[in-house]
Amino acid sequence: MCYKNICLISTLSLLLAGCFGGSSGTAAAVTPSFLDSGTSLTYNSTNASTLAATTEFQNFNYNSTSSQNPLEVINAHKAYGYGLTGAGKIIAIMDTGLSTTHSEFSAKTISTFGTLDYADGTSANKDHGLFVASIAAGENDDTDGSTMQGVAPSANLHLSSYNKINGNSYFPTHWANATDNASTAVVQNNSWGINYQVDTLKSDISSNGWSNDHGVAQKWNSSGYTANAASATAYITALNNFQDHGVIVYALSNTSSFSDADFQAALPELFSQLNEAWITAVNVEITGSLGSETYTRKSAPCGSTGSYCLGGDGFQVSGAKGAQNGTSSYWETNYSGTSFVAPQISGAVALLSEAFPSHTPAQITDRLLASADNTFFNHDAVVTFGNGVSHGYDDEFGHGILDIYAALQPITSSSDNRSMSLYTGDSINDNSSFQFGNSRLLTSSSFGDSLQRGLISEVGYTYDDLDGGFKYDLHSHINPSNKGAPSISLSSELKSLSNSLNTSLIPNHNDHFNQLAGSLSIRDDLNTSVTLGASSTPVQSFFELNSDLHDLSNYQTPYLEANEGGIGVNAVYQLSNSRLLLGVTIPIEQDNGQTIGTRKSLVSSLELGDSLSQSVTLMAGITEDKDSLLGSQGTSAFSLEGSNSITTFTALKAQKQFYDNFSLTGIATFGNTNMSSPSNSFVDSASDVKSSSIALIANMKNLSKDDNLSFYVNQPNRVENGSVAIKTSSLADSNRNISQTIKNIGLKSSARQINMGFSYRKDLSKDFAFSLKHLITNNLNHSNASSKLHSSYFGMDYKDLKLGISSNPNDSSIEKQISYAIAL
Repeated sequence: MCYKNICLISTLSLLLAGCFGGSSGTAAAVTPSFLDSGTSLTYNSTNASTLAATTEFQNFNYNSTSSQNPLEVINAHKAYGYGLTGAGKIIAIMDTGLSTTHSEFSAKTISTFGTLDYADGTSANKDHGLFVASIAAGENDDTDGSTMQGVAPSANLHLSSYNKINGNSYFPTHWANATDNASTAVVQNNSWGINYQVDTLKSDISSNGWSNDHGVAQKWNSSGYTANAASATAYITALNNFQDHGVIVYALSNTSSFSDADFQAALPELFSQLNEAWITAVNVEITGSLGSETYTRKSAPCGSTGSYCLGGDGFQVSGAKGAQNGTSSYWETNYSGTSFVAPQISGAVALLSEAFPSHTPAQITDRLLASADNTFFNHDAVVTFGNGVSHGYDDEFGHGILDIYAALQPITSSSDNRSMSLYTGDSINDNSSFQFGNSRLLTSSSFGDSLQRGLISEVGYTYDDLDGGFKYDLHSHINPSNKGAPSISLSSELKSLSNSLNTSLIPNHNDHFNQLAGSLSIRDDLNTSVTLGASSTPVQSFFELNSDLHDLSNYQTPYLEANEGGIGVNAVYQLSNSRLLLGVTIPIEQDNGQTIGTRKSLVSSLELGDSLSQSVTLMAGITEDKDSLLGSQGTSAFSLEGSNSITTFTALKAQKQFYDNFSLTGIATFGNTNMSSPSNSFVDSASDVKSSSIALIANMKNLSKDDNLSFYVNQPNRVENGSVAIKTSSLADSNRNISQTIKNIGLKSSARQINMGFSYRKDLSKDFAFSLKHLITNNLNHSNASSKLHSSYFGMDYKDLKLGISSNPNDSSIEKQISYAIAL
């Protein structure tokens, strides 16, 4: 489960000393988005910039000739912009020249295994492990500007020495025990090894007929570290087991003339079980200003480890100095090597483990490799990671320069973050996921902006193609209705001028219903009928759907619409001064698989009084809609598929004629809707969603003979209160499990839409007529974000010539129309 093993050398000159590293300042850019620019945390660019400007941060390359700070090149400061410091994470360091008392570690918990080889402050080689540990996790606690900091300043340490055998017969046995002891570490840093190329060792193994275990043991023996095949096997097993909880990081040889990686860094080439979470470190000096960098390899190439190799600038960097229990100080001049690139990577692993607690070591490894800056060299090959994410590498620079900030961004197979995944279940191991960009709740105008407002403070988590979790605002999934304001059809208005002026103020009861498939008169006072593809007869009569006097269909509600029904069975029972209507509709599936109708309904109405003078209609019923909620639709993770919405409603219509030339019509509806749970959605249910509408229409005729004036004011259907239950998900934990919480979102729009307007028509003669109209809409779609909207119209008709002009709120232009017809 790991990538590599550790190797020893008999002399310090052979030891792969750790080195300081950095990366180019042209790290692959990720465009910030609503996803907080990365991970599940909030990014603060001011905090990042402030930290990058501190003396402690700048001291990392105190005397370097490089113009860019290696920590800034790998974007360590931007991790701090997220508040990431490696807190609660353990970095295991296997090295020599270690210290537990240096001031850079004063606030840390440090655990050790076996006898340590301590730093003595006499040389950087003698303080090698201390130097390495300070790069990985030196604290940002500067008080006088004389200290430095590492990549993960709040991480804790586990220390062990590879050159101590601790009573064992073989060194690899000790290495295995030390590795096993670091059982809670998220990364093991190995800035040491044997200067012997892996390709050469493979040749030795082949020519001598050795096993791989025997081959590496022979090389450790010849370098002064007693070993046999069994102890080598134990060490390989320990490295493999470590990758259950951590990443193995190995520094490559500092011999730049090498043509391949050293065998210890390249242990996955000999033991394939180690290739799960293993990273090798190559040293690349980066000179020049931002955007004009030059990249020079200062170590052995990545070679055969190219597919799991990362670079950093470990040239001329600074690190901690001082003997155990002695005075804390710093090595500040010309210290270089891959040993100081490796701890940059190890610190980055700690930061990513903090940011992505559900990530496995293999996923942390993939994220670092897939986000590296590989723009400065040509690629020899490509690694394809999870879900189609690919990244190019070569055998010199591997995947390129470490970029922590890029690793904290969504990584997808395309540049479109909308392809990220949402999980409605209890684990990200669930194969049932939905694309983020396809997951929408398209709310009808009845809801206004209520759901969007109710979700403003709620957050969700979406996952990239490497299973990284990213926080975002849940309300971004809500698409409120963009239904336009009432507008004027110029062509329809001009066409109506050809019709005779209607002298009726109130239409008679509707006896001619739409889309009748058949009717039967059982007796004089009882008629039955069958409709197909239309609403039931009580609904048709209530909204006078065949009347040309008032277009009352404008006042329909989402649960009562003209073409709602499939097949309908209806009855009309005539009483002395009233009539009773009853209708039932159900959707019907045709032979071709098409379904006529969208809802089931049971509706009755009682029409009281003389429809030509005054009448009152009471209507009540129940409707059932599938896969929708008051006209709202959902897709993907917000799908309403499988849900049933039951609405019980009452409606009142009152009409009264005053004198011969004035009438009033009033309409009011009230509904209560409950929706069951969809089959697989973040929308759980809806409860007691109460909605209402109201309208008042006034008509006057013959104010000055042969004219008609009409006023109206109405509030379209609006959800008044109730709740929609939404599932909110936690960030997946280390076991990749998600906790779902049901939150009831109260429904309260920010405003109430009010429409009002008037129309006037005057017939001056048999051949000449004109009309005008003006409409006003306030708080469109029940939102206070909308300004007051106006529509206007004026038209005239003289014989066969029609002239008209109109303006509408949905179109800033003024529409003009002239029509002329010749009757032959």
